[in-house]
Amino acid sequence: MTLTNPIFIVGCSRSGTCLLGEILKKHSNVHCLVEYPTTFKYAQRLAIHRKEHHNPQTIDNLQNLYDNAWRKTWRKCQNCSSACRKVQYQKHGILSPCYVPSQITRYADKSHQHVVNVNLLRRAFPQSQFLHIYRDARDVVTSMLRYDRLVRRFSTKVKINENSCWPQPWYGIENKEQYCEWQEWSLAKKMAWAWESRIREAKKCASQLSPSQWMDICYETLLNNPAQVTKEIFQFLDLPYEAQTHSHLYEKNSQKWKTLLQPQQLSDIIDNAPSLRDLGYSF
Repeated sequence: MTLTNPIFIVGCSRSGTCLLGEILKKHSNVHCLVEYPTTFKYAQRLAIHRKEHHNPQTIDNLQNLYDNAWRKTWRKCQNCSSACRKVQYQKHGILSPCYVPSQITRYADKSHQHVVNVNLLRRAFPQSQFLHIYRDARDVVTSMLRYDRLVRRFSTKVKINENSCWPQPWYGIENKEQYCEWQEWSLAKKMAWAWESRIREAKKCASQLSPSQWMDICYETLLNNPAQVTKEIFQFLDLPYEAQTHSHLYEKNSQKWKTLLQPQQLSDIIDNAPSLRDLGYSF
């Protein structure tokens, strides 16, 4: 298999990356990995351990990792993520294959941590395309606060420590001194800070890549107008539009922060996510 133009779905946690992965996975010409364990864990490792970006072997590791992952058939995918298996069931049924190799023209991966690994991926796959999805930071943090894995990750027991390399764009921490301050912050502030850091990373990538390589997608716009947005996505990817790809979307999955956030949590988010205004979100 020669991987010439893979698709990478990137963004902040709880911003709709899984939803976007499901859309691509339902397309008859795309084989999309949705949090496939080996690629997902390696993406997380690269996002946190920045020193590996400078290791020449990392490029070969990425190429081999994805080559092996995209070769998988449904009989070998027993270790796929629950999200991946769920879409397979919805699309084909329990005993049907995850994909039909003869129809596949594009390969995709949803490992949202790659938003801070874009330059590395471009070196490994020069013709790759990136779909970056963003969502209102208030809803993102609301969702994060109700997701135990992320609550643990943003506690003081994170996978970085005083001896880690800096900066840490995945968490938005610039140096060791800031890390000491960060440990005393509220969860809402930490999460909003991370959202802001990843939005800035995405803006930097968008300025460095051509319009044919990078596409920004607003989560709320996708929910409100799924047909139009998915048409634009597939046009960007040079794929035919297929209506069944967005049949599972439902509009009422936004602005939950209005009833679920406490006033102090909302203040922590707004104060530490200035890009909300830049992206056009109202207050």
